[in-house]
Amino acid sequence: MTACRPGPRPPFDVVDVAELADDGRIATLRIVYDTVDVRPAFEAEKGSSWRS
Repeated sequence: MTACRPGPRPPFDVVDVAELADDGRIATLRIVYDTVDVRPAFEAEKGSSWRS
């Protein structure tokens, strides 16, 4: 099983938080993105903001 494929880094920070069950399998997976640096470019392209 491959956890990550090689390639370009995303232009934002990403953290995967996995909680394992007693049998070692993933019970819960949370993916957290910190997009503060790319959000303005995304909003400019989309033409709106979640804040408005």
